[in-house]
Amino acid sequence: MPWQLSIAVPDAPASIDTIRIALNPTASTLDYYADAAWPDRTPVLVQSLLIEAFGAANRVAVARDTDGLLADYMLRTELREFQARYAGGAAPNSDQPASPPEISIRIDARLVAVSERRVVENISVSHSVQARSNEMNGIVAAFDEALGAALAEIVNWTLAEAPEE
Repeated sequence: MPWQLSIAVPDAPASIDTIRIALNPTASTLDYYADAAWPDRTPVLVQSLLIEAFGAANRVAVARDTDGLLADYMLRTELREFQARYAGGAAPNSDQPASPPEISIRIDARLVAVSERRVVENISVSHSVQARSNEMNGIVAAFDEALGAALAEIVNWTLAEAPEE
């Protein structure tokens, strides 16, 4: 029987815990794309995609932490970065033409042994992808690519840290 893993909704600062798509027009400012949104709050979206990624690996029984699963391990994550960054401060809402942004995603993860109430290991995963265009489709595709790489790294790390089947 495979081991069981519950996945908590990632912790995130208020600037990321939203349906709005964040952008950094300069190093010290945060804004959001107008007329663009994720289908759910970013942490809930990331939780769903983590569950999907573990399900695709087919090596662990996985569920949301709220499903009542008596899990062997819990994966707790924190979204540290989840935004588009513009070089030189030019952004779509400015008067200057903007070059495509770099998408930056950073997720900290902790694997917790539930019965022992101890952290087994920690990891911090960062991925950046240059968007191919400054159109929303190109920006979302870059988010998908960066997040996909980050989630694959977290899944592989978790499966390596957890017990053998």
